[in-house]
Amino acid sequence: MKKDILFNTAATFTNSLKAQEKLEADIPHCRVEFSVSFLTFAKQTGVFPDISISFDQINPDFSDSKVLFTADVKTLNMNHPERNDHLQSENFFNSTKYPFIKFENKSFDKVDINRFLMIGDLTIKGVTLSSAFNVTWAGETTDPITKEHLYIFNLNGTFKRLDFGVGTDFPELAIGNDINLDASIVLKKLN
Repeated sequence: MKKDILFNTAATFTNSLKAQEKLEADIPHCRVEFSVSFLTFAKQTGVFPDISISFDQINPDFSDSKVLFTADVKTLNMNHPERNDHLQSENFFNSTKYPFIKFENKSFDKVDINRFLMIGDLTIKGVTLSSAFNVTWAGETTDPITKEHLYIFNLNGTFKRLDFGVGTDFPELAIGNDINLDASIVLKKLN
């Protein structure tokens, strides 16, 4: 039964968007979170509230879509003012010199009916490395207030902070090397 629902959702999506659509993030409804282990066992989380996303849909099933993501490092929030300030420093993101995290995909390949593998260039602190993210098409709906048609995706992936020169003075036992990224992305047609 679940398989039928996914198929019907995908069929609805294919019929509602045509190829070559340009979409943008509906920012108030997007959430980009990250987490990292602390002292091996504890998990610390934060968000990037100031982001921008452009999404150029090439094919009706999303394959080969083009994505450009930017996060303002100065707005990252771990719900702890001192930690937020420390993350802005040269010890971590050096947000004065490198104010943005950027991602531009090179591929957006369909894995199955509603899942994709997105690979592209992730730039943090002036270092650009190839990174992969899992993307799930969650569905589409119409906002009952704005009447805008919305397209919802969930994204997750992991990258290594030390590869980007983030927090190099802190051993992995203190702060984990793996940064886990989870995002809920709501897109709307570009006006």
